[in-house]
Amino acid sequence: MGRISEAVDCAHRSVQYADDSGDEFERLSDRGTLADVLHQAGRVKEAQSLFTEAEEMQKAHQPEFPL
Repeated sequence: MGRISEAVDCAHRSVQYADDSGDEFERLSDRGTLADVLHQAGRVKEAQSLFTEAEEMQKAHQPEFPL
């Protein structure tokens, strides 16, 4: 299939870069991507935590468009 562990590492770096940039959209979307990759890797609890974090960020950033 794929190289899941490499994808996890890449997605973690993406979140770090997004946090460093301060770009709210990237911070939110990269967490969603990392959550998806973690879910694919079978790390469901970590994925759920990140999905929840991304949802909360969305609510704070655009309250008129909650998920």
